[in-house]
Amino acid sequence: MSEGLFIPENLDVFLFGGSGKVGSLFKERLVKDEVPLFAPSQELIDLHHAEYVKMLIESTSPKFIINCASYSGENEELISHTNTLIPFTLSQICFDLDIPWMHILRSHPSDSSLAKASEEALRIIRNSETRCYICKASSVSEQFIDECLNLKNTNAEYKFYEF
Repeated sequence: MSEGLFIPENLDVFLFGGSGKVGSLFKERLVKDEVPLFAPSQELIDLHHAEYVKMLIESTSPKFIINCASYSGENEELISHTNTLIPFTLSQICFDLDIPWMHILRSHPSDSSLAKASEEALRIIRNSETRCYICKASSVSEQFIDECLNLKNTNAEYKFYEF
């Protein structure tokens, strides 16, 4: 028997990367707060296909998007594509659909490919006209999640935040 796919009618948050370490914390907190949420698994949605992602976002009409999706393996091309191009794509989609969003970054050693990809994503988002909270975690904790969600809930200024 296969499980059905449940997308709330009044979707508040569309969460990408909800099965990763940081995304799981966001998902847990949003579920606890009874926020209408859709967090598709990596198997369900491939963020590398921009048109499909845009179509899915358009069809679900979320009020807010949180991107926790990232790749931290050894494949340099996948690091660049996932950690740089996906934020660029989401930035364009959110701008086109006028949806505010949040991009989550983690601290990495400064000379690593992960740090370079994160810096490039940061540059791309900052140069866009999208309404984005960019949240960088020096350490991942429930307090970090609280700080990020507080930005959304208080309509704070769209900019870079490091917690």
